[in-house]
Amino acid sequence: MRIEQMRRRERFDEVLVATLGRGLSDWLGHPVEVTPGSGAGQLWYLQPFFSAYCTARAGAAVRRFLRDSMRFTPRRRRLPAQMAAAELLSLGPALRAAGRPAFTVAPSIPADDTLLILPGNQRVRIFDFARATSRVFLKTGFDDRPLAREIAVRGGPAPGPFPPLTAFDTTAGWFEEPILDGVVLPRLPPWRDAPAAARRTLLALTAWARPTRRAANAGPYVQGLVARATAGLAIASDRGWALPPDLPAALAALADCAAGLGRITVAATHGDLQPGNVLVLSRGHDVSILDWEHSRERSFAYDLLTFALEGRTGPGLVDRLAVWVRTGALDAAPYDLGPLAHELLGAPERDVRRALSALHLLEDFTWFVDQSTSNPFVAVPEGLAGRAQDLAALTTRHRGLFGAGT
Repeated sequence: MRIEQMRRRERFDEVLVATLGRGLSDWLGHPVEVTPGSGAGQLWYLQPFFSAYCTARAGAAVRRFLRDSMRFTPRRRRLPAQMAAAELLSLGPALRAAGRPAFTVAPSIPADDTLLILPGNQRVRIFDFARATSRVFLKTGFDDRPLAREIAVRGGPAPGPFPPLTAFDTTAGWFEEPILDGVVLPRLPPWRDAPAAARRTLLALTAWARPTRRAANAGPYVQGLVARATAGLAIASDRGWALPPDLPAALAALADCAAGLGRITVAATHGDLQPGNVLVLSRGHDVSILDWEHSRERSFAYDLLTFALEGRTGPGLVDRLAVWVRTGALDAAPYDLGPLAHELLGAPERDVRRALSALHLLEDFTWFVDQSTSNPFVAVPEGLAGRAQDLAALTTRHRGLFGAGT
């Protein structure tokens, strides 16, 4: 997530310095003061193009990471310009020229030429290239349950499609993980096989989740989702967030349709499976799935549908699900996943596809409501606003899609 997006929904700069002050003090073993702007101490600069922070001494490993994080793009027309910009702006003189003074740290952090700070949705990462380790801090004031869920998944002895944690402290709100040599799927060089990497990701995740599958009654499961979504909408209303007024009617229609499944299969899920959370390693064909803070039990098809239908790219999920309901084609993402989706889901009848789509929309809307209302956002997050637009479409251009006789 870009820093400008976070600034629109939260007191980002205030949260950042509080998080770094707390996290660095714990990490370094002595009190560290982080203050906004230029002052007495070690000055850190915002790099707007990369949405990251480094000092003026950024070394080769920092610059290489920044370059590779933005060097390639799946939008082929933008590729030459993107490559040129990433190469140029990651050079030392360009970083110093483009950097904006952001905050100071006192006393100074040692070996700052090997450090990079990358803020995220709910956490802040400090990459320590000298140690090949990244320390991840929970943002100050944010819900600590997602971080505990990630530690529970990745900090235990059971292997999975993720790098195990090297250290963690749930109470203090941090964990450490190795820095792997790779790039996320959307930044994969064009000569690498992105569709093959996407298929390997889904197969690995399915194999990991398969032992956790169990049958559940659709009715109580669906009503639990509606209750969570309704409670979240009440919080959103108390915060003054403007959301479509017909959301309760849309939720009721989805619940009626999804309950018709009778029995559903639920399993452990990643919860936020998107290309940006898939790391493709530079050597070999291995992939590693990142950011497990949203992991919990959901319908077995949740991760597949989220990934295959580009569920984290903004509004439009209902449109893509409508195509699947009407045609049986499930291949919206640019990774040629249609055959694999058919293999994993089978070929459900249209009425089953409709009910599975209704269940997915309920789970997905609840996902956005939960993470939006459990954190100190001062404005409605873009993700929740976009998904609310999708559900509102069920009473307009997709009226009847999940109703009887359509």
